[in-house]
Amino acid sequence: MSILKTTLIAAVGMLAFVQHAEAQNCSDLYKQANALRKSKNYEQAISYYQRAKSCDNYLTNDCNKWIAWCRHQLPKIEVSKQVVIIPYQGGDASVGITANRNWNVEGETIWCKPLKSDNHKQLIVQCRTANDSIRSKIQNLMVKVGDIYKTIRVVQEGRPEYLTVGAKSLSFPAKGTEDSIVVESNAKWDVSSVPSWCKVEKKDDGIHIVVSPNERVLERTDNIVIRTPNKDVTIRIYQSAGDEHLTLSQNNLVVAGEGDVRTLKVYADAKNWFVGDFPTWMNVQRVGDDEIRIECAKNVANGMSREGSVKIRTDRQTQGVMITQEPRKVQDLIFSEKNLVSGRNISFGVTVGYSVPIISASSGGDFTGSIMDYGLGTKDENASYKSATAFTVGAFADVRLYKNIFLTAGVNYMQVKYKNTFNKNTDLTIPFSNYVCMKGNVQNAYTEEYAYHMLEVPILASYRFKVNDVSHVQLNLGPVLNFGLSANMNLSGNTDCETMRKYNKNTNLPDADDVANYLRHTAVNAAFNLYQPCVYWEEKYTTGNDAAVPHHDVFQSAPLKKFNCGLRIGVAYEWAGLSVGLSYTQMLTNMANKNYWENERFTVLNHSDVTMKGYKQRINSLELKLAYTLRYLKKKK
Repeated sequence: MSILKTTLIAAVGMLAFVQHAEAQNCSDLYKQANALRKSKNYEQAISYYQRAKSCDNYLTNDCNKWIAWCRHQLPKIEVSKQVVIIPYQGGDASVGITANRNWNVEGETIWCKPLKSDNHKQLIVQCRTANDSIRSKIQNLMVKVGDIYKTIRVVQEGRPEYLTVGAKSLSFPAKGTEDSIVVESNAKWDVSSVPSWCKVEKKDDGIHIVVSPNERVLERTDNIVIRTPNKDVTIRIYQSAGDEHLTLSQNNLVVAGEGDVRTLKVYADAKNWFVGDFPTWMNVQRVGDDEIRIECAKNVANGMSREGSVKIRTDRQTQGVMITQEPRKVQDLIFSEKNLVSGRNISFGVTVGYSVPIISASSGGDFTGSIMDYGLGTKDENASYKSATAFTVGAFADVRLYKNIFLTAGVNYMQVKYKNTFNKNTDLTIPFSNYVCMKGNVQNAYTEEYAYHMLEVPILASYRFKVNDVSHVQLNLGPVLNFGLSANMNLSGNTDCETMRKYNKNTNLPDADDVANYLRHTAVNAAFNLYQPCVYWEEKYTTGNDAAVPHHDVFQSAPLKKFNCGLRIGVAYEWAGLSVGLSYTQMLTNMANKNYWENERFTVLNHSDVTMKGYKQRINSLELKLAYTLRYLKKKK
C-alpha cells in the first residue's frame, strides 16, 4: 500500500472519530437539558437546549419545542399601570393584573389598602383618609408571582396650600402694648418682616406681638408679613403718636475693619435736625427726613480697633451714636484688592487638548504580557506599548470660592490610542493525538491596536496669581474621575509553522509517514471588546486542513474596569479668557480586573500555564490644553 493511500485512510478515520465525539457531546447536552426540565429547573434547561441545538442541527426542532415549553412554565405577571394617582380627599383606583399564576400583593399601609377583585384580574387600591399635608404621600405596592414581581407606585396628592390670619390690621396706643393673632396653614410658615419697634413671637396657633412705646410726636405704621413657600399675608400695624423727642434707632454700632456702610433711623419731632460732629475716617450724610448714612473707610491701624461718635442735633436736643471699627483681617492684607484677579465670579468655558499617554504595566513577577496570550509565559512575551496618542474636548465651570481661590469642574470627552507588537520565533511542542505531537519552530508576528473612548470629570482647586488686569497664572490640583465608554483592541497578524513535524511521544523520533497534512499558516484579524467577559473571533488557516476556526472565549470577568480615578496637577497662563496649560495626571486605581489577568487570557495558537500575579495597568498622561473662558463679557474700563 502506498504512503499516500495510507495517509488518506488515517485522515478519514480521524475525521470520523472527531465527528462521533462531537455527536456524543451534543447528545449529552440534550440529555442534561431533559433532566433539568424534569426537575423544574427551567431557566438552566433552556440554556442546555440552546447549546445542544447549536452543535447538532438534527436536535433543533426538539430543542426549540422544549425551549418554548420551559419558557411557558416560568412565572409571568403584567400590570396595566405602574403609577396610581389618588386625590388628596381620598378615593379608590383599580389596576389590571395579568398573571399565569396566583398572585399576591405586599405594601399595605394605614392610608393605603390594596385588595384583590373577585375575579383576581384587578387590584383595587383604597385610600379612605384625606391628606391634609401639602406633600404627596407615596407608597410602593409589590404584586408578586413566586419570585417575579411588579411595582406599582401609589401617590396621594397633597392638599393645596392655604394661609389665613385672624386679623389684617391692629392698632396700638402710644405707650405700647401687646396682642395676638391666630394663623392657620397646612404649610410651614414664618414671620418674614417685622418693624423695628415691634417684637413678634411665633406660637403654635399664631403670633404674639409686643409694641414698644412711641416716643415720636408722629403716628407710625408698618407691616408684619406672614409667609409660606407660595403665599403671604400682610398685617398692617398702627401706633398712635407719642410725646416730642429726639432718638436714634441705635446708639452703638460695630463695623467691619474692611470698611462699612450703615443706615440709622432718626426719630425727631422737629424737621430741622442736622448732622453734627464726626471723625475724619467717616462720611455722614442726612438721607431724607428720618435717616442718616454712615460710611466708614478701611481701618489703617495695624491690628487695632478704633472708635468715634456721630452727633445728631436739633435746636434743643443732641443725640449720638458710638461707632467701634474692628481691626482689618490678616487675610485681607494678603488678598489685597490690588492683587485680586479680575473677571466674573462664575464663568463657563470650553477646552481642547492633546495628551501623551504613559502606559504603565507591572506584575508581581517578571512576566507582564498583554491582553493576548501567545503561549510563551516569559519575558519574551512582555508588552511594549508604543505610538500612544490622545486628545480631549470638553466644557467646564469656573467658580470663585474666595478672592483668588477657585474651583474648576467639567466634563471632557477623551480618546486614547496605542499599539503593542509581538514578533518572536519559538520552538514549540503541540499535542496532536495520544501518541503523536508536533515539534518545530513557530514564527509569530502580531500587532495589537488599542482604542479607548471615555468621559473625564476633573474637579480641580485652583489658585490664581495676578499678572495684570486681564491675565494671571493658575496652579491647579485635584481628583479626576474616568468613565469608560468603550475599549477595543484590534488584533492582526499570523503564525507560521513551516518547520514543524510529527513526533512519536514514546520514541521521540520523527514520524516517517509525516507528509505535513496539518496547520502551516494561521492568519488572525479580530476585534475584542475589553469591557466584556466574552468574545467571538476567528482564526483563518491559509494552508492545512481547515479554512477557518471560530472561537468563543468566556472569562470570569472583562479584562478592564470602566471606572477609574486619579490625581491631576497642572499650571496654566490665561490672558483675556484665553489660556494655555500643561498638566500631569497620575491614575490611582488599577484598570485591570484581577480575575482576567491572573487566569486564562485570549489565546493564539497555544496557551501558557504561567499567570501574572498582582498585575496592574494604568494610563497616566501628560497633557497640553487650550481653553477659552467666558470671563470678560463687558469691555474693561
